[in-house]
Amino acid sequence: MFVLTHYPRAPLVMQGGTTFTFVTAGILAALEQARAVAGDREVAIAVGAAALVAFLLLFQRARSKRMLALRHANGA
Repeated sequence: MFVLTHYPRAPLVMQGGTTFTFVTAGILAALEQARAVAGDREVAIAVGAAALVAFLLLFQRARSKRMLALRHANGA
C-alpha cells in the first residue's frame, strides 16, 4: 500500500505482511511506485477528495497536452 502524505515516515509493516509505504513526492510518484511494485497487475487508487482533485487535474493537463500535440502533428 502506498500512502500519499505531507510528512516523511518510515514504512509500516503490519502483521500478515502488508507494508504501508508513505510517499511525500506527490501523487505521480506514488502511482509510479505502485506500478513498479505491481508489475503486470492492476493498481487501484483510493484517495480523499483533495488528492482526487489533484489527480484529476494532472490527468486533464496530460490529456490536453496530448490533444494539442495531435492537432499540431495533423497540421491544425
